[in-house]
Amino acid sequence: MLISEKKIPSTKEMIVDTLSLNVDMTAKLIYNKIRHSKKLTYHAVFKLLNQMAEEGIILKNDRIYSLNPTWISYAKEYYQKLEHTYMNRKEAM
Repeated sequence: MLISEKKIPSTKEMIVDTLSLNVDMTAKLIYNKIRHSKKLTYHAVFKLLNQMAEEGIILKNDRIYSLNPTWISYAKEYYQKLEHTYMNRKEAM
């Protein structure tokens, strides 16, 4: 996922970035990777992981979390359409 140019990315963005570099991780490993960048409790990260799983962003298998390939494809298509629409409008001007 594309991280915006904010000083501190959102926790969701940090989780997506972490899982993009480390394919399968437990909640504790994810928490340990992102807690140095942002003050969070383990419970907050665990709760957000489960919320993201319900939203279809990540998959949960027992205690292991990974990015959902279907969500990745959807995000890719979304940004490709965004680029196409933007470039067409820019050319029309």
